[in-house]
Amino acid sequence: MTDHGRFVVFNVYVPNSGGHPMAMKMKFLQALRRAMHRERRENGKAIILVGDYNISHKAIDIFWMDRTVHIQQVLHDVQMAGEASDVPQWKQDIAKHWETIETILKGKKVVKTKTTNPSTNQTFDKYRLAVTVDDRTVHLGKHESSEGEAAYGYGLEAAYYVDEASGEQVMMVESRTICLGRLAELMLKLVHVEWSQEVLREIATQGASEPRISPKRQWLTSLLEEDGMVDAFRHFYPTAQARFTCHHQFTNRRYVNEGALIDYTLIDGSLLPLLQKGGDLRCCLPLSVPQSTP
Repeated sequence: MTDHGRFVVFNVYVPNSGGHPMAMKMKFLQALRRAMHRERRENGKAIILVGDYNISHKAIDIFWMDRTVHIQQVLHDVQMAGEASDVPQWKQDIAKHWETIETILKGKKVVKTKTTNPSTNQTFDKYRLAVTVDDRTVHLGKHESSEGEAAYGYGLEAAYYVDEASGEQVMMVESRTICLGRLAELMLKLVHVEWSQEVLREIATQGASEPRISPKRQWLTSLLEEDGMVDAFRHFYPTAQARFTCHHQFTNRRYVNEGALIDYTLIDGSLLPLLQKGGDLRCCLPLSVPQSTP
């Protein structure tokens, strides 16, 4: 934190919950919010919060194939529709095959694999997730460096952490949620249903979102809705798509602009009259923006 007279700046790196327990991340976030409250209350300071939050707030901040599909909601929609013909085919596909997919995934296991650098012929020990389909071994995901990374994202059970302050168990991942890319992979490899790019983009824009249950996202929402802070970027560009600040470097996803917005500049509302807009946004690759979005 640095003091600039009328305001203070908190410049932060928030622990990544993928590499640290969620309890640690939430403890940090709660302490940060208390510190900002203290500066406002005791010292009369306005707050600017900048840095790497390791949080993607809304669906618009997430590459469209990484947005979350809530399977339980899809199953409910199909059940409630009954024989209605206006239920999208992709929802019917999920409802028809989901029991089979869950049954197959119960037998998932991480297996050791090897990869080879074609330039040097050097080999590397890696891991992949494997399931059995019709007496065949089917691999899911990519070659990863650890067992945890290989299995990440394919668990459909709810997950919880214990809040240190209250001792309460808090849900951090809702059951039957999965990102669109992994869902499309499961549909293709496990039950032989292949969705076109047009269908995938329809799901991304109409049937996928940010996770509904997420303590870290709820924390960020509380800053905006309860503490009166403003997202400086979204203030000027509320609908800008594919403006990512983080990309998977090992697979060079920056080149095709597949990433996530995890870095933000939040300011107290009292500073809003001082906020100035820079030049026009640079364009990004069109493949990162769903076609149905203006």
